[in-house]
Amino acid sequence: MKYKVKVPSKEYAFTIQMYDRDFFKSNDMIGEAQINLQQIIDDCSLVKEPLTLNETYYEEVLKPRKFQKLRFENTDTTSDSFWLDMKSKDSDGRLEKNG
Repeated sequence: MKYKVKVPSKEYAFTIQMYDRDFFKSNDMIGEAQINLQQIIDDCSLVKEPLTLNETYYEEVLKPRKFQKLRFENTDTTSDSFWLDMKSKDSDGRLEKNG
């Protein structure tokens, strides 16, 4: 997906929320994940070109800068499919990993 972003921005976090789908009651949020895009947007601004968040870019540029952990789909270094750890609240309201 492509998104247009104005730089500088006040908010660089991209939040993804997952909901269940209920037919007879309201949908419930079952988890969310957040990725901070500031480093990626700053890099795009420097090179004046779009960048793809793929495994090569992650391993060579982001990971050495202590970027959050991403798990990629396969061993193809051009892969741009990755997993983010989802979190939800348990019955006591504490955040826990759920996938």
